[in-house]
Amino acid sequence: MRIAYVCADPGIEVFGTKGASVHIQEVVRELRRRGHAVIVYALRRGKEIPTDLADLQVEEYPLEDTATTAQRERAQRRASARIAEQIRAHGMPDLIFERYSLFSSVLADLCGGDERAKTRSDSTAKPAGGVASGNGAPTAGGIPPERDVFKGVRPEGDVTPEGDVRTAGGIAPIGVLEVNAPLIEEQRTHRELVDEDTAWELLRQQCAAAQAVICVSDPVKQWVSTHTGSTRVHTVPNGVNVERIRPQSEASDPAVVTFVGTLKPWHGVADLLRAASVAKGPWRLRIIGNGPERDRLEHLARQLHVDAEFHGAVSPADIPEHLAGTAIGVAPYPAPRRTADHYFSPLKVHEYLAAGLPVVASAVGQLPDLLRGVGMLVPPSDPRSLAGALDFLAINPQERARLGRLARQRAERQHSWSAAVDRILRLAGLPEASAYLAESPAGGSANVVGPHASSPAGGSQSGGVSTIADVNRVKGDA
Repeated sequence: MRIAYVCADPGIEVFGTKGASVHIQEVVRELRRRGHAVIVYALRRGKEIPTDLADLQVEEYPLEDTATTAQRERAQRRASARIAEQIRAHGMPDLIFERYSLFSSVLADLCGGDERAKTRSDSTAKPAGGVASGNGAPTAGGIPPERDVFKGVRPEGDVTPEGDVRTAGGIAPIGVLEVNAPLIEEQRTHRELVDEDTAWELLRQQCAAAQAVICVSDPVKQWVSTHTGSTRVHTVPNGVNVERIRPQSEASDPAVVTFVGTLKPWHGVADLLRAASVAKGPWRLRIIGNGPERDRLEHLARQLHVDAEFHGAVSPADIPEHLAGTAIGVAPYPAPRRTADHYFSPLKVHEYLAAGLPVVASAVGQLPDLLRGVGMLVPPSDPRSLAGALDFLAINPQERARLGRLARQRAERQHSWSAAVDRILRLAGLPEASAYLAESPAGGSANVVGPHASSPAGGSQSGGVSTIADVNRVKGDA
């Protein structure tokens, strides 16, 4: 297939170091691995280009400078219109895969009902001043294509969900909208949102145009369904590249506990530093990532006399190198103000699993299900419980090895990007997708540490360690 991948979010670089950049690269990488021709249309290209994506064509549409939020919102709409115009000029693809962003309307412009009717008509009629190309885009007059941007030919007889046959004269492309967060609420709460009515209307239009709306978690799916009424909304969590990230040997004692992520308040690194300050076990802390909290966190580490390694921002391609020697992965998310605030699908935890690491994480969001049988859960915003779980694993290499083996198996069987993309294509009605590994998580429960830890349904969870007292007994402190 010919695929246009769109990211009109001004905060995301295609080749950046954020989790969102990793997500884009991995989806594109998997689509290319299957033999599809992919072009990325984005506001920001970025500079951290991995070797295997060096030849990826990225069309960049930098956002114009603005003085106010209202001007910026209008600039985002103009950038979206330029992207849609350029995709038409390049020749309509078979599939448009768009990462949802505020004020973008690319799917609505190119995959909506009007566009479907237009392309059916254009496939047999000459545009004014030119001749219809194979996909209905004018080659002369109107907007001329800059070049033959897609290599290869649209497959004959590629059947769409509506039963039409996608031929060289074909119909509007299939649209997939990927929603990773409730952006309207985020913008209103944490930044500033001026034209909220337009933001909601564009979300509804984008969802109406999409053959499948793919959400990274059930809370995001609920948000989309509630506000748009779409019945084509599905949950497909993030994945991990199990070829790029593999188990490696631990460093010599003391055990290395590693955090990967952007240094922002909602990642709980301050609680992790406080846990390190009260820990009794032999472990040292490694923090991979950068962000607005870094100076404050380094100051807190000095105050607490915690000798933490701050590695700074790391290219996704270099993550395996920086994970080398790690014994335990940690995700210390703080307690949310509302349960719905933990709507994420944490890439870092998927990477820990692929690396064959035992994981200690807060019992929030999707983490209890994700780590069932392969990790340890602690109450959020509880540094002492976090320290107890890390202490326990630090002095129990056999348990680390057991959980690490199970973690790697879980990543391979259920959380690869191949499986995630496979399911997305199937939900979009594309017959090229192979069977998706939809098996339920392996039996067993994630170990829970802390007096109030419970399962999502409210029942207690059991495992090798169930309370902080158990941790202390193992250490001989009780």
